[in-house]
Amino acid sequence: MKILITGASSGIGAALSEKLVKNGHIVLGLARREWLLKEMRLKLGENFRYLPCDISDENQMKAALAKMKKEDFVPDIAVLNAAVFLEGGVDDFCSCKKSLETNFLGAMFWTHKFLPAFTKRNKGVFVAVSSVAALRQGFGAPSYSASKAALSADFNRKRFLNSKTNVKFSTVHFGPIKTDMWRGVKSDFLVPSAEKAANYIIKISGKKAANYYYPFLTTFTARFLSALPERIFYLLSKTILKISKN
Repeated sequence: MKILITGASSGIGAALSEKLVKNGHIVLGLARREWLLKEMRLKLGENFRYLPCDISDENQMKAALAKMKKEDFVPDIAVLNAAVFLEGGVDDFCSCKKSLETNFLGAMFWTHKFLPAFTKRNKGVFVAVSSVAALRQGFGAPSYSASKAALSADFNRKRFLNSKTNVKFSTVHFGPIKTDMWRGVKSDFLVPSAEKAANYIIKISGKKAANYYYPFLTTFTARFLSALPERIFYLLSKTILKISKN
C-alpha cells in the first residue's frame, strides 16, 4: 500500500512511518523539519519517501502535491497527523491562526485534493488524528481544542456524506500520548507510548469508518467529564492532569 502521513518526522507520525515501512508499505512522509526526514530515510530505506512541507502553508502543500502528481503518487491511506500545541490564550490571534491552519485546514487540504481520486476508484481511507480536547476546551491551549473540534466535526460530516461509498473517513481521538506534548510524563498506564498509538492507528485503518478513542481509560474519563458542569469539569481535569504527570 501507499500511505501518506503528515507530521511524519516525530512522535506518533515517526512511529507510524517506521511500523508501516517495516510491514512492507510505501510511506510518503510530510513534515517541516527536513533533517529529521533525511535521518528517517537513512534508517528506514527506500520505501520511506519524504517531502519537506509546512502543513500550515498552502503554497508549500501545493508544491508537495505537484511533486506527488509528477511521480503519480496517490495514497491508499492518508493519515492526517500533523499538529501544533500552542500555549496562547483565547485573545492570542497568532496562536489561534497557526493552530487552525496546521491542525484543521492542513488536513482539509489533503482530503479535498485526494477525495476525487478516492471517489473515482471507490476506495480509500482518510484517518484524522484528533484529540479528546475536541470534546471540551482544557487548560493552556484553547486554540488547540478549537482546531481539533473543527477537524472532528469536518470528518463527521464527510463520513456521513460518503457513507454509501468505500471511501472511509475515520477519526482517532487520542488522550495523553508520550510525545513532545507530554514530555516528562512517567505514567505508562495512563499515558501510552507513541508506538502503541501508532499500532492503534494501523488497527482502526482497516475497520469501518467511525470515531475511535484511545487509550480507553483517559478518553472514557474525558468523555464523561465533558458532560459535567464547567466548574466541576475544570477541577477534575486539573486533578487528572497532575496524576498523569506523576
